[in-house]
Amino acid sequence: MNSKTRYHFVLGPLLAKDLKRLDDMICNGISENMRMDGVTINQIERYMEQADGLRYMKTSERAIISQMNEAIYLLMR
Repeated sequence: MNSKTRYHFVLGPLLAKDLKRLDDMICNGISENMRMDGVTINQIERYMEQADGLRYMKTSERAIISQMNEAIYLLMR
């Protein structure tokens, strides 16, 4: 989840072997999610070129954790 925009999606289920290419899976997931939200291919390409890579960060912010849990809950129904 992008903590500034709260834009998020869920990957899964993941296997141990998927961790080797997790960054690529995340970038592909972001691109596909943006495409499904109506963002043009050109805009997605520009966004990905300007992105400053992926960073994994711990969060204890309850609102973010709640949104992630809700997204997972909706998928599991």
